[in-house]
Amino acid sequence: MSELASTIGEFITCSCVSRRTLLGFILGLTIFAAMGLSEVFWAPYLATELESDGVSPVDVGVIVSGYDLSGLLSSIYFMFCFKNIRKRKLLLCMGGVILGSGCILFGQLTIFGSETILVILSVLTRAIMGSGMSIIWCTGVPLLISMFPQKPGMVCSSITLATGIGHVLGGPVGSLFLRIGGFSLPFWVAGGLLVTLAIICYVCMPVIEEFENSNRFSLLSARTAQKFITNCDVCVIFIAALFIFAPVGFLSVGFGPHLKDAYNINSSQAGNYALPFTAIGALSNPISGYLSDKGFSPAVFTFLGCCLSTIGPLLIGVSQNLTNFMATLPAFEIYQCMTSFGSIATRATFIPLLRSIYCKHADQNFEVIDNYASIMCTLCYSFGIIFGQCFIGGFILERYGFYNCNYIMGSLCGISGLLAAVILVKEKLLFTRFPPMSIYQSRFILDADDTIEVDA
Repeated sequence: MSELASTIGEFITCSCVSRRTLLGFILGLTIFAAMGLSEVFWAPYLATELESDGVSPVDVGVIVSGYDLSGLLSSIYFMFCFKNIRKRKLLLCMGGVILGSGCILFGQLTIFGSETILVILSVLTRAIMGSGMSIIWCTGVPLLISMFPQKPGMVCSSITLATGIGHVLGGPVGSLFLRIGGFSLPFWVAGGLLVTLAIICYVCMPVIEEFENSNRFSLLSARTAQKFITNCDVCVIFIAALFIFAPVGFLSVGFGPHLKDAYNINSSQAGNYALPFTAIGALSNPISGYLSDKGFSPAVFTFLGCCLSTIGPLLIGVSQNLTNFMATLPAFEIYQCMTSFGSIATRATFIPLLRSIYCKHADQNFEVIDNYASIMCTLCYSFGIIFGQCFIGGFILERYGFYNCNYIMGSLCGISGLLAAVILVKEKLLFTRFPPMSIYQSRFILDADDTIEVDA
C-alpha cells in the first residue's frame, strides 16, 4: 500500500509529464476494474440459470470456457505474430469495446428456445469476449508497466487489485441486478460500463510519446518469443501457475450449483457469498507487489500459491465426510479464501518473477520481457481457467461430483508445486533475495540507437 501511496504522492508534487503519466495509468486501471466485474458477476447464477433452461453441466463448462479458449488462442497470436506494440492505447480501448459488446450480446441469448442454438451462440459470444480480454491483458499490462518501469510489482499488483475490486463487486452487483431486472440486465450493466469506460479512456488518456510512440521497443520477433517460452525456468513457472489458476475456473461453474445443492442458497443470494474470497484475493495484491519490488523473491508467492491451492481444495473434499465446523458454510468460505489468495498472489507476481529470472541473463531489455511476460500470464491464466471450467467443471464434475473434483485439483496443484519447488531451489530462485528492480533497470534499457532482432 505504501508503494501506491507514494505513486499518488507523485501526482501532487511532480512535473506535468508525471501527472499525465499517472492520469493515463489510472484510466487504464478503470478498464481492468470493469473487466474484472464482467468476468465474475455472472458466476454465482449463470450455471444454475442455464441448467434450469435444460443445458447440461458439460455444455455449461464448454460455454464458460469459450471465453478463456479464445483468450488462449489470442495470446498465442500476440506471442508469435504481433510485432508492433506502438498502438497499445488503441488496442486496450478496442479490447474493452469488444468485451463489453460481447457481454451485452450474451445476455440476450436466452430468447432462443432451442438448447442447441443457445449453446452454439453462447460459445461464439463468449469467444468474442475472450478475444477482448486477451487484447486488454496483452497490450494494457505492458503499456502501464512502461509508465513506471522501475516498479513492475507495484504496477502488476495495481492491475490485479483493480481487477480484484471488479471481482469483489461482481458477485453482489450481478445478483442485485438479477433480482431487479432478470437474466439480461446484469449483462447490460457490465457491458455498457466497459464500452463507456473504453471510449472515455481513448478520448481522455494522454498519448505519452515516451511510452506509446517510441520506436525503441516496438519490434518483436517470433524467434525471440520462442527463445523466451522455451526457457526451462519459464516452463516450470507456467506449469505450476496453470494448476494454481485451475480452481478459479472450476469455481466459476461449480460454486453456484454447490451452494444450491449443499446449502439451499438460490442464484439471487449466491453473489453475497462470493464476496469474502474475492475480497481476500484483492487485498493480497498490494502486499505481494510491494515485496517483489523490494527484492523479495516472487517465486515464493508461486510456491505459496501452490500450497494454498493444494490445501484449500483438499479440505473441501475432506469436509464431505465430516459433521463438525469443517463441513459448514463458513468453513467452505475459508477454504475458498485460501485458494483465492494463492491464485491472485501468483498472478500479481508473475511478471516480476519472469523479470527476476532474466536478471540472471543480461541479454534482453525489460520492455521485451514485460511484453512477453504479460502475454505468457494471459496464456497461462486462460489455459488454467479452461482446464478448471471445461475438464474439471464439465467432464469430471458431471461424473464424480463436486467434492471429488476438489480432490483432483488439490492433488494436481500439490504435485506441480513440489516439482516447481525442487527446480526453483536448484536454480537458487525460491529463497534468493533479488536486488530491487530499480537497480537492474539501468542495465536493461536500450539506447536510442539499439535495435531488436526481427524475423525476415
